[in-house]
Amino acid sequence: MSPLLQQKNIVGEVVRKELNEANINEYYSLVEEYQKSKHGFVVSQGSKRNRITWLVERYWYAVAYDAKKKAVGVIVYLMNGLFSPLKVRSLLYFNSLGKYLLLQYLALHIDQVSEIQLQLMPGELIETWITDSYCKLEDGLAPSHTGGMGRVIIVEKLSGMKVGSKDEMQFAANIQDPMCSWNNKAFVFKSKNGLLQVSVASEAEKTKAFLLTIEGLSTIVYNGMKPSDLEFRGWGNPSVNDQEIIEEMFPPASPYLFEFF
Repeated sequence: MSPLLQQKNIVGEVVRKELNEANINEYYSLVEEYQKSKHGFVVSQGSKRNRITWLVERYWYAVAYDAKKKAVGVIVYLMNGLFSPLKVRSLLYFNSLGKYLLLQYLALHIDQVSEIQLQLMPGELIETWITDSYCKLEDGLAPSHTGGMGRVIIVEKLSGMKVGSKDEMQFAANIQDPMCSWNNKAFVFKSKNGLLQVSVASEAEKTKAFLLTIEGLSTIVYNGMKPSDLEFRGWGNPSVNDQEIIEEMFPPASPYLFEFF
C-alpha cells in the first residue's frame, strides 16, 4: 500500500476521531447516508444507546473529506498496540476518491502494524484497487453477512427503492402473506426512471396477476433470486414473460448486513 503515499492526485483529507458517546451520532449519520446506496445494508433502528458497547474495545473512526469539505468516506478500525494487526471493522465510501483517501490513510500505518485486516463487501475486488497489494483473501465474517434474512413487512413501502431497469416495465402479483394480512392483495410492481412504484392492482390488472408468496417477494427483493426458481420453492408461478421482467428489475445482488446480531 505504500505507493499510495506517493500519489498526488488523491486530494482531500482524513480526520481521525475517537468513537465515543459524544460523536457516535455523527458517525451513524454517515452510515445511514451510505445505507441509501447499498443493497440490503442493514442498520438497526432505535439502538444508538446499544451501539456504545463498541467503545469497550476502543474503536476509532476516521472521516474522509474532499477538497470542498464534503464527507466522501468513513472507516472504523481497531489497533491493539504497536506491530499488532490493524483491524478494519468497516470501510464505507461514497465514491472512488473516498475509497482512496481511506486506503491512503491506512497506508500511513504500515510502519506501525503487522498487517491490515479489511472486511470486504460482496462484489468488491481489492486486487483491482492497488497494484501488487499482496493481499490474502480469507472467509471470515463474510458468509454470515452475505446470506442475511430479509422479510417484507409492508409491500407498498417498497415504493421508491432502486431497481435494475430504468425502462418502464411492470408485473402484477397476488401476494400471499399468512402473518401480515394487509399484504394479502394484488399489487402492481412498476419500474420508472430506475425506481420502483408499488400500487394496489385494479380489477383489470388483477386478471394478469400471478401467485407470489411473501417469501418469494422477499427473496426477489433482497437477493435477486432467479424467478424461474420460485415454482420449485413453492413461492410463486410467474409466466416466462413475467420472469424476464422480474429478472431485469431485480438483478442478483448480495445483501450486506452491517450490524451484528
